[in-house]
Amino acid sequence: MYLLASEVAIRLVLVREENVMQIPIYFVSHILINPNFNKSNIEKLVLALIKVRRKLRPYFGAHLVKVTD
Repeated sequence: MYLLASEVAIRLVLVREENVMQIPIYFVSHILINPNFNKSNIEKLVLALIKVRRKLRPYFGAHLVKVTD
């Protein structure tokens, strides 16, 4: 899973590893509409993780989720 946070949006790509290749299987993008959203990048990344967790609840419930840097 790759997370990206910018001033105006958060994005997440969920990938599956096959041999040495990474194949994207799910993409989430969320625009931060509120101009007063003065959060740090780590808070934005956590928001992206929460959003995808909610959308993919059945899949995450059946598998181990490991967060690394």
